[in-house]
Amino acid sequence: MWHMLILNKNIEKLNGIIVGPLARVETDGDEIYRNSILKALDGSKIPILYNFHTGHINNPLTIPVGAKAKIENGKVFITQPVVQ
Repeated sequence: MWHMLILNKNIEKLNGIIVGPLARVETDGDEIYRNSILKALDGSKIPILYNFHTGHINNPLTIPVGAKAKIENGKVFITQPVVQ
C-alpha cells in the first residue's frame, strides 16, 4: 500500500499520515508494521501519527474522507466540515 502511494506520486499530495493500530497481531507486529512504513517512506518528511483509534477495530473514530484536519501534540482536529 505504501509503495503504491509512492509510485503513483500521491505521496507528494499528503501533509500527514494517520495509521490505526493492528488488530489481533502479536506483540512484535506493531513494531514490524511501523518499521515497514518508515522503510517505505524513507527520506520523506511527512509526519505520521501511529495507533490512532481508527480502522478495522472495535469502536473506531472516523475522519471523513476529504476532511481538512490538523495534528497537534498527537491529537487530531477536524478544521473544516465535509458536509455543509
